[in-house]
Amino acid sequence: STICLPFELKSLVGTPYEGASVKKFVGTHTSGDPNDKRVFLDFEELSFVGDDYMHAGVPYLIQLAAGKENIAKGTEVIFHDVDFPYMGVGNGKEVTDGNNLLTFKGFINPTEFSASKTRLFMTADNRLIMLNKQTTLNGLRGYFELNVPVSADMEYVVNFPDKAPTDVPVVPMMTDTLKVTKYLWNGNIYIQKGGLVYDISGTRIK
Repeated sequence: STICLPFELKSLVGTPYEGASVKKFVGTHTSGDPNDKRVFLDFEELSFVGDDYMHAGVPYLIQLAAGKENIAKGTEVIFHDVDFPYMGVGNGKEVTDGNNLLTFKGFINPTEFSASKTRLFMTADNRLIMLNKQTTLNGLRGYFELNVPVSADMEYVVNFPDKAPTDVPVVPMMTDTLKVTKYLWNGNIYIQKGGLVYDISGTRIK
């Protein structure tokens, strides 16, 4: 879900959010295909190193650790020894993508929103919806404000970073004089060198 805190969290250790995944908005992109009407909202994982932590008033996405989902259902939680920096006038801060296509806005207090076709709110299953009637939403959240005219066939999709490895591990061989070939067969990756075949862990199978 979206989250916007009035205080800073430079670490999640020892807090009710320990083990959570927190992501920051970094921009938007399209596929480049004129027939693809999707706009992808790009996020990166916070590292909690240096200045890369949860700043007060800034909206983020958060996924709580397994077993702590009840926090999102209104359970009271307590944070100790946190800093409340002065955020200036306003209810929260904004993060605009480099294309000036949309802005991720945070709000801290319960806020009344009118029906609008320019605001996107996150709901179940990571879907983005528009409000079709005047609504008051609880605070400590965020929403996306579109900065361009809305197209009826446009779809906005949250794009999470991929944590899975993107390369095939290198399998050590006894000699480098033979060409190594990697191939996919029956859903498995194999490495062939000369007349020998190894699986992805390096175990010889032929």
